[in-house]
Amino acid sequence: MMTSYEVNNCEGTSFCDSCQHSKNPCLSGVHTLDRSILDSDRNVMNYKRGDLVFREGTFPSGLFCLREGKVMVTKKDQYNNEVVINLHKDVSFIGISDLFSGGPYTTDCYALTDCQICMIRKDHVNELLDNNKTFSRNVLKEMAAHYHQSNKRMLNLTKKYMRARVADALHFLMETYGLQEDGKTLAVYFKRKHLALLSNMNISNAIRNLSSLQKDGIIKIINKDIAIEDMDRLLAIKDQE
Repeated sequence: MMTSYEVNNCEGTSFCDSCQHSKNPCLSGVHTLDRSILDSDRNVMNYKRGDLVFREGTFPSGLFCLREGKVMVTKKDQYNNEVVINLHKDVSFIGISDLFSGGPYTTDCYALTDCQICMIRKDHVNELLDNNKTFSRNVLKEMAAHYHQSNKRMLNLTKKYMRARVADALHFLMETYGLQEDGKTLAVYFKRKHLALLSNMNISNAIRNLSSLQKDGIIKIINKDIAIEDMDRLLAIKDQE
């Protein structure tokens, strides 16, 4: 996948202020004056679906904030197979742990939809961390949540059977991105190859297990959409080991 994006300098706009009202957990409780530090000399990058946002082994130059869109974070397992370990929606910081580790990115990040992502300068982030305890606590909570979610994903992918992994992946998509107005259909288009990565299996096995779930009346596949028809049974399968 290639990286292709447009960059716009947005100094003077109030994007961080508007994101606070969109419930970015890291900006919750941070006053407008302090949020203006993050806005200073900030760039906004527009990515197309499928674009690479950052690659494992490269070094962060700032903090990515997903303003609009959806992304997935992937990592190679011990067998060098790519698996999806986390999903993000707007509004949230991505790659935050790697930024503060001082090392390179340990994961890859891809745009699932067209995305608008802010790049906040690292020195501005550090300034706010040094001077705002609320922001510091929020960042620590966010990093802990990312770490917990990634570990949970990796554990689920190693101890569950294929059918349970597919059910777990569908539930994870629902928990992250929600459902459409009908209350059944996943509110995200997820390619079968991405679902396979999320379930840690090849595409043919992912498709076969999806077909099995549909045959049993647990899900319904309509064109590219997946609707959950029987949530109780999906949850029961998800928890099987």
